[in-house]
Amino acid sequence: MSGYSIEPAAASQAIEQLEQILGELRAEIGRLSSVENDLLSDANWQGPNKQSFRSDFSAYLAAAAKLHDNGVEHLEALQGIVASYIQNER
Repeated sequence: MSGYSIEPAAASQAIEQLEQILGELRAEIGRLSSVENDLLSDANWQGPNKQSFRSDFSAYLAAAAKLHDNGVEHLEALQGIVASYIQNER
């Protein structure tokens, strides 16, 4: 492919790093769900507006999930570009 070059070793490292980041983000989203349940339990919630907070927190978790999904799409695209480049350079 003329006009650009991809360093397969560096691209592979970038893919591995992105996979690690996405795994950590997925785990953090899971932990946040647990925190929400603990925080909003009747034993722990001390303030008013519990439903409002629950709604805002759910919107935050949805945004985090969307970020993760976007990262997965980016990872798949990056993997495809690298694989295509390597295939076409042979």
